[in-house]
Amino acid sequence: MVRKNTPVMRPPQAIAADVPGVAQDPFHLAENLREVASVRTLQRVGIFLTPAFVLFCGCGGIDVTAPTTLSYTTAMAVYTKGVQITPDIPTSSGGTVTSYSVSPDLPAGLALSASTGIVSGTPTVVAAAANYTVTATNFGGNTTAVLNITVMVPQLIPNLNQQITPLAHYDSTFEPLVPGAAILPDYPDWQVGQAVTTVVSPDGLTLLILTSGYNRIFQPLGTKDNGYGVNHDDSAYDYPNSKEYVFIYDISQGTPVQKQVVAIPNS
Repeated sequence: MVRKNTPVMRPPQAIAADVPGVAQDPFHLAENLREVASVRTLQRVGIFLTPAFVLFCGCGGIDVTAPTTLSYTTAMAVYTKGVQITPDIPTSSGGTVTSYSVSPDLPAGLALSASTGIVSGTPTVVAAAANYTVTATNFGGNTTAVLNITVMVPQLIPNLNQQITPLAHYDSTFEPLVPGAAILPDYPDWQVGQAVTTVVSPDGLTLLILTSGYNRIFQPLGTKDNGYGVNHDDSAYDYPNSKEYVFIYDISQGTPVQKQVVAIPNS
């Protein structure tokens, strides 16, 4: 029971409501509560925002500079089928490359390392000259380089069964230098060597090949003592037929055609 004239305690907002001209919530309790709630909310959110900020803004290790000027040790390569190649190594400027790719696929047996860009392997098929585009990439962009690769069959020197080095151009053929019966009637199939000098005529239609060195022919098998002692120096050489030559070819149609052989006197 409440006695008459006994004051009753009311909430602050109720007291303010009973006094004309006084704003509600004189102690700003509601506003303070909202601010406290906001601070607590930010604190909770901050627990999640801080790691995210570190993840995207604080790592600092990602290189966003694009790579540039990609190049290879051997941009135009001629390989031999069945022979392991010397690894072809790339270099580039700009940002660090994170991956490599190539298009179209390299000839069978050759491979491009996706991490280093090195081309290596042993080609297993013959392939005509073709371009292959290598792309070096990182987070900032990419750059490209073109490799021209040819794979050819092993080329053997006919009379030695040895492989020629360096390799001749793809699809090239050997042209044996044979003076023939008109020059060497006793040795119509003799094949000379030491073709050390070549020259093409100004009009590009004629090729001259000069031999030099030792194109010495031994006395025929069956000669007494195999020819030794025939000459004044006791050698077995057939000196009269051991000569040097100039071979003259018509190259106007691409494939060389032997037109003449000239023996060099007193050689």
